[in-house]
Amino acid sequence: MIEAFDLDNEYFKSADGVLFSADMEKLIAYPAGKKDKTYVVPEGVRTIMPLAFGYNKNLQELTLPQGLEGIGQYAFAKSTGIKRLEFPPSLSVISGAAVFEQLGTREEPLELVFNGLPVIENENAFSTAVIHAFVPAGEWPEEKMQTYGGEVLWTEQ
Repeated sequence: MIEAFDLDNEYFKSADGVLFSADMEKLIAYPAGKKDKTYVVPEGVRTIMPLAFGYNKNLQELTLPQGLEGIGQYAFAKSTGIKRLEFPPSLSVISGAAVFEQLGTREEPLELVFNGLPVIENENAFSTAVIHAFVPAGEWPEEKMQTYGGEVLWTEQ
């Protein structure tokens, strides 16, 4: 399994072993074999691309930056070490299916903390995940609080 990327050209750049677009606005791939337990996504990253964190079993704590706008399909799929994600208010879209595939269990659901109101584009965005989602009180319409193909408990806070 890949533990680090090392490249710097007109299209891609790596930082701390993680692959980005050259302008550092897109996080393309966090290596599945990277051993770190924590990672802070750099400021300036606007998009987490499809499968970017997929299949990494070591990562437990992930800090997402202010200014993050989009998260792609399968972005965190099978990254079973992740137990909690807090999304900045800037997050505007979660696209694609199975973004959190196979994360969380009934005994320990994946905690998702939303600080804004992103568009969840796919009815299966939470497919095969067990999630406890926290949303700002009074801001999320009830029809938006669906299962999205997973098991989801919605809590307003």
